[in-house]
Amino acid sequence: MKKPVIILVALIYIISIVIVGFIGIQARVFNPVVFVNDLNVNFDENLVKIDSPAEGVDYAYRIFANSEVTFTVTANVLPNDATNKRCVFEKRDESSSYTFETQFNGEYTIASFKCEAAPADGVYSLRMKVKPTDGNKSLFKVFDIFVYNF
Repeated sequence: MKKPVIILVALIYIISIVIVGFIGIQARVFNPVVFVNDLNVNFDENLVKIDSPAEGVDYAYRIFANSEVTFTVTANVLPNDATNKRCVFEKRDESSSYTFETQFNGEYTIASFKCEAAPADGVYSLRMKVKPTDGNKSLFKVFDIFVYNF
């Protein structure tokens, strides 16, 4: 090769090293995805726990009300450093006797329930399913709440 070609190749080589060094390839910090292992569900203190829930139900509670009643249920995921900490509450019955709203505060998903009074000397139940939103289809908790009129 001729001397000008060798100088041109060397010059392009040096310039490419300088450009890559100046612009560079930015290093990325690898953030591993931490999946949810368990759900922790906490119930309002006005709800009374029932010791033997039905089959397929993780929690059962009752509340006595002769007028409209409100209560909250909070759910958080374990481990605490899970990547996606949100939970979803799903209605598992067709009852129109109650409504609920959920909100997420960064750590907990809080569901606020508003229930109508049960019929005189009667009872109605609500069944909810809580599950994480990280895509784990096999992890969920089901709970029943029975509203009694007194």
